Amino acid sequence: MDATANMYLALTVALSAGIIGCLNEEPLLWPDMGLTVEHFPTSGTALPEIIGASLEQLGKTYHEFQDIMDSQVMQHYICVKRLETSKLQSMSPEAKRS
Repeated sequence: MDATANMYLALTVALSAGIIGCLNEEPLLWPDMGLTVEHFPTSGTALPEIIGASLEQLGKTYHEFQDIMDSQVMQHYICVKRLETSKLQSMSPEAKRS
């Protein structure tokens, strides 16, 4: 999450993801508590490393979030982030910093 993130949307998405996991009876890959390496999962799907891949993955699953949140904010978020990403890709590194 970056400094421009909406903390209410981030919290809502985190809670919604937990509810979706419970409804779909998803197994917990991480232990509830503990910081030792031997408890870290060795299987599962890795998170996307770039924004484009993240938006693509979110585009496949945002309907579940919309149902739980009873809002179309996720669809709007994806559209805005895709536009923002395309604008940033066309800018020079100097322009991105200013």
